[in-house]
Amino acid sequence: MKTDGVRDLELLNAAIQEAKFGFFLRSGNIAGDPELALLSNRIYDELSELNKKRKSGADLEELRRVKTSQGYRGAWRTAVLAARADKAFRSADEKERLTLAKCYLSPFTCTESELKEFLAAADMTDDPKSRSLDALMKAHSFDSAMLLSDDYSMSAQRARIVFMLKSRRVCDIFFSRVRRFELARPDTPGGEGEPDMPVVKKLSAGSKEKRHSLEAELTLPEGKMTLRVEAGAVDWWLS
Repeated sequence: MKTDGVRDLELLNAAIQEAKFGFFLRSGNIAGDPELALLSNRIYDELSELNKKRKSGADLEELRRVKTSQGYRGAWRTAVLAARADKAFRSADEKERLTLAKCYLSPFTCTESELKEFLAAADMTDDPKSRSLDALMKAHSFDSAMLLSDDYSMSAQRARIVFMLKSRRVCDIFFSRVRRFELARPDTPGGEGEPDMPVVKKLSAGSKEKRHSLEAELTLPEGKMTLRVEAGAVDWWLS
C-alpha cells in the first residue's frame, strides 16, 4: 500500500475526475464549479510534487495536458458539452467565459489557442436548431452504423448513445430530461469471445420544440435489437 498520503490524494483525484468527466454530462454547478476546479488543481499539484520527490510514477504534468482529440469518452468533449448546457456560461462576458472554460477543464492544462477552441465549440449552442436531431439526420447517414455504447440513468434522467458511422466518424448523442428509454436485446445470448456490435438496420429521429425522439432497429447475429428514447433536451457531437 502507498504511504505518505499519496493513496488518499489519488482517490480524491479519481473521484473528482469521475464527477466532472464521467460518461454522463454533469450539471454546471459540478462540472464548472470554480471551488471544485481549485480543489482539483491543488490535488493534482500535490500529487505531482510528491511524485517528483519520490522519483517514481508517471509524469503527471504530461498526463495533465488536455487532449482535444480524445475518443468519445474524452474529458475535452464532456467539458464542452457541459458548458453548452450551462446558462451562466452562455450569458457571461468574454473574460468570464475564459475563466469558466478553465474551470470546466481543470485539472487539465491548455494553451490560449485551445481555450479559444473550447469557446468556439461551446458556442454552437447559439443556434439550438443546428444541434437538433433533424439537423443531424439531414447531414449524416446512419445506415449500417454500429452502436458503440448505450447508457441511461433513471435518477439523473440522462441518456447517452454513441454510434460509429460507415465513414468511421463517431457520433455522441446526449439526452437530458429523459421521459422514455427502452432497450430490447435478443433473448438468445451471443457466443463466446468479444461481443458483436449491433448494426443499424433502420433509424429515425427528430426534434420538435422540447420533444426529441429517436427510434432504432438494430441487428445482431443472435437477433433483432430495438432502442427508443424520448427526452426534453438533446445535444450531439460528431468527430
